[in-house]
Amino acid sequence: MAKLQEKEKLETLMLRWNMDAGNASRIDHEVLETLQPNQCLKTLEIVAYEGHAFPSWITSTEPYLTSLVEISSKEGLRGVEKSLENLSISFCKELHASSGCEGLQALDRLKKLEICGCHELSCLPQGLQHLSSLASLKIDNCNKLEILPEWLENLPFLQIMCLSGCPILHSIPEGLTCSDIIVEYCPNFKEPSGMSSVLCSWKAMFLIFIELFLKQLN
Repeated sequence: MAKLQEKEKLETLMLRWNMDAGNASRIDHEVLETLQPNQCLKTLEIVAYEGHAFPSWITSTEPYLTSLVEISSKEGLRGVEKSLENLSISFCKELHASSGCEGLQALDRLKKLEICGCHELSCLPQGLQHLSSLASLKIDNCNKLEILPEWLENLPFLQIMCLSGCPILHSIPEGLTCSDIIVEYCPNFKEPSGMSSVLCSWKAMFLIFIELFLKQLN
């Protein structure tokens, strides 16, 4: 028995399942239930978990992981919503435009959201518009993402947006006031009028840097 609950100095926990293993949903859940960490945990990552539900120490109505500020998973966030600041959602088939996002709506301290490899996502779900403290949004490798919703304009602290590897993404709201908007490898994207001074790709930024460097040499 790992007895992680007794390890008060444990701040980061990464739990990874073998994706090639057979389906053992009940056993996976039982294992994860016994791996309850100490309440001092700050970062939690759960990869390739196929259990039928998340353990009680994640999903409890009254938060248990009160020190947690970052989690990488796809669901079961009710038990950490009061302290979470960074969230990464990766390869989640359940995330799509009509998702209710019940577990995310109360994350009023969330500052950074990353969405990667969610191939059923055509537009950001309405439930995410309640992330009132969000400052940074990164979306990568979402093959069906077409547009970004108008309600992004209403997020008061959103300053950084990175969009990459979304082949059919064609537009973002024209009223966005982000200080940094970066678009890369989105071949169908059309730059909104009046945003040319803000919008660029990493490749363009690199070329600008090289040009300035060469000018200094001359």
